[in-house]
Amino acid sequence: MTNPKQQLFIEYYIQSLNATEAYKKAYDCDDSTARANGSRLLTNADIRSQVNKALRKKMLDEEDEFRSIWEREVRDLTMARMTDYLDEEGRIDLDKIKEIRPGAIQDYTVAVSKKGDILFHTIKLHPKTKALELAGKYLALITDRVDHTTNGKDLPSVVIDNQLSREELIRLAKEAVKSASSSPET
Repeated sequence: MTNPKQQLFIEYYIQSLNATEAYKKAYDCDDSTARANGSRLLTNADIRSQVNKALRKKMLDEEDEFRSIWEREVRDLTMARMTDYLDEEGRIDLDKIKEIRPGAIQDYTVAVSKKGDILFHTIKLHPKTKALELAGKYLALITDRVDHTTNGKDLPSVVIDNQLSREELIRLAKEAVKSASSSPET
């Protein structure tokens, strides 16, 4: 069971991962006291258990957040079309660039005259190839694994008789190869 100060220490430690800083904030003390007691407090079994539990939760939350960001970015890259960023007259619409899938834009260029007038804008989208590949793998539409079975059935197993001599095994292997190469294809 932890007291309120220890609970504060745990919360501060989770934020900074620095026992000295966490101890200073929780106990309002000087550096030397915090340095001496911060690491000692982490050896307390109850505190260590709560810290580990909180860190696991934080990592899972961050993993979920990262997964969500990754999914959104890959979706944006795969769904972006050049026409998404154009107005009705076919010109680049700067507001659309800011609003619609801005992460899909690889390059934005503005050509300016010597007088400072804008001559034209160009945009270039990130290539979709890798994003589509990642999305396909994520959705299991693409796999790197090869199915080494025969129409969903396991391959036949090979039993080797340990009683056969080396010469007999070689002869049987040659016969199998000859038989396989002479049989008509189906």
